[in-house]
Amino acid sequence: MNRRARLVALGVVLTVLAAACSSGGTGRTAAGGGGKTTALPQVKPSPHEEVPSGLDDPTGRGLPHPLVAPAEHHSGGSGPDGIPAVDAPTFQHAGDVGWLRVREPVLSVELASQARAYSVQTVSWG
Repeated sequence: MNRRARLVALGVVLTVLAAACSSGGTGRTAAGGGGKTTALPQVKPSPHEEVPSGLDDPTGRGLPHPLVAPAEHHSGGSGPDGIPAVDAPTFQHAGDVGWLRVREPVLSVELASQARAYSVQTVSWG
C-alpha cells in the first residue's frame, strides 16, 4: 500500500474512532478545557463474523483475484494483535498541550461542533 493510500486509510480510521468516541456516553468532553484529561467510555466490540480471509487463503472462494502474487508478499510488521488497543484514550485541551512543536503536523476531525486533533507522531508511533 503506498503512502497516500495509508494516509487515506488512517484518516478514515480516525474519523470512525472520533465518531465512536463522541457519540454519547458519560465521559466529559475535552471541549470544556480546564487542563484536565478525559477518559471516554469503552465501546462494545463488533460481533465476530466467519468470513473468507485472504490471510488464510489468498485464492479462496469468494475473494477477488490478488493483484500481487501471494508469493511476492513479505512480512511487514507485527503479527495479529501485535499493536495494543487504545482502551482508555484521554484528550487534552489544545492550550494545555506542551509536548508538541508549534508547527506539529496533526490530523483533525470535527463532529457535532466538537473538534479534535491527533498528532501524526502519536498516530504513527508503533
